[in-house]
Amino acid sequence: MVSGTPTTGAYKGLAGTFHGTLKQLNNKEIVIQNDDDQTVVIRRSKKTKFLMDDKEIKASAVAMNTLVTVEAAEDVDMKPIAVSLSIDVPKLDKDQPDGKPQQ
Repeated sequence: MVSGTPTTGAYKGLAGTFHGTLKQLNNKEIVIQNDDDQTVVIRRSKKTKFLMDDKEIKASAVAMNTLVTVEAAEDVDMKPIAVSLSIDVPKLDKDQPDGKPQQ
């Protein structure tokens, strides 16, 4: 009996969550700079979703240097591919008298 490699579909499994500042966004990849000052390049596909406040937005609505979180899966070639990019909205500090976001 010959065993073959099972087909896993477009996304093999969760590769991780990446958080940082958006530095580049084009039709093929998302580039962010994380808190450790490292550049992370994640491929994107037609299926990548862009979200703000849990609502889908267009990729063009995401400004450079915005804090983002990218959920990535492992593609069939074992490289990370973006499933979704969410704009990080700063939480208001209720202890601050002016209600400004925490720094």
